[in-house]
Amino acid sequence: MRSFYPFDARAESVYNLRTGHMLAHTERSNGKKPTDTMLTFDYDKRTADYRNLVHPEKSQVVPLPAGDPMDLISTLVQARAWNLKPGEQVDALVMFEEEPYELTFHAEGYEKIKTALGTFDTLVLVPRMEKTAPKGMFKRGSTVRVWISQDERHLPVKFEVEFKFGAGVATLVKYQPPLAPN
Repeated sequence: MRSFYPFDARAESVYNLRTGHMLAHTERSNGKKPTDTMLTFDYDKRTADYRNLVHPEKSQVVPLPAGDPMDLISTLVQARAWNLKPGEQVDALVMFEEEPYELTFHAEGYEKIKTALGTFDTLVLVPRMEKTAPKGMFKRGSTVRVWISQDERHLPVKFEVEFKFGAGVATLVKYQPPLAPN
């Protein structure tokens, strides 16, 4: 559907492998509202330095709530290891640009999902803002869902964001397992 809303974006996060802390996160996009932002973290001060290169006046230092912040995609990948069952939940601190979102991921139930890679038995996870007042897309009534395969790989096979005017859906179309260590 790129003909309706042409949009290309790239995001990169850098993590310290020893501590697991996200050190930096950059995002760039083009389209109707281009973006070029960078976040760097100071865990001793519990702050994030947000730099907006398109709108420098929006740059600021943001206090971080308790927890280890991650970007949304890394959080969804991390969800693979949570091993939740329906009715269980886990908290996560997710960064959206300069905003920390304290989310609670709920395991809603099991669903069978068909993708280009085949049919998967999945667990549906739904993040909600419950610990703080909803903001951003959560304040506007959007719903996010991610489907995690229930096989040994625990792949995030589908991701969906529902808006008032429709939904954005991403489906896993290719998977390459990690190489065995030498």
